[in-house]
Amino acid sequence: MNLADMPTKSMLHHRPKPAAHVSDHPVIMGDIYAPECNLTVWQRSLDDSIERYVSRLCAQQSSLNIRTVIQCDEDLEKNASELLQAQLPAGDGQASIVADIVELLQMYECLLGPSHIGLRMTLLKAAMCPKFHVDRLPVRLVTCYSGTGTQYLPEPEGDTARIPANEPERVLQLTAGDVALLKGDGWHGNEGYGIVHRSPPVSDHQARLFLSLDYME
Repeated sequence: MNLADMPTKSMLHHRPKPAAHVSDHPVIMGDIYAPECNLTVWQRSLDDSIERYVSRLCAQQSSLNIRTVIQCDEDLEKNASELLQAQLPAGDGQASIVADIVELLQMYECLLGPSHIGLRMTLLKAAMCPKFHVDRLPVRLVTCYSGTGTQYLPEPEGDTARIPANEPERVLQLTAGDVALLKGDGWHGNEGYGIVHRSPPVSDHQARLFLSLDYME
């Protein structure tokens, strides 16, 4: 299945209330195709080697900003690995985090079928998108290797605005290591139902190592 197989508007006419699907097994990611699902979360723990590498990176690096487009073909693993090895600081654990990112790229390609994937990896010391919002793209994968994860809101009751004007009482949050697929308003038939989310506040002594993958034709 890929984005060409998404439900039609007629199938979504009687759609249930949007909801997040959460599990500690990666198979949950496939639930993103369910009409009522606008967020899937794979809850996982990072390998010790990745945690140690990321801890050193956050302590020693003042900045990191990797932005590139990965072509989805038979050379994806090789090309992505070489690019990440060249741009991430060398050291123990680099191979582990590179392998993890490549695995997420392959998962994204297999599940969604893009021709290209937009990759962004950034060391953040301030909130990147501090206001609650909805993405206009079809679907974005996000994970945080260090620090607090993306915050999101449950679907409101009744006629309450989906994007609140004031700080809501209940805010849900991903943790470091979690992998999430955020369905946006750009997903066919999902306009007005994209997951509402934001970057979390970042304390003075904390850094976030954030990865996102975007669907590209």
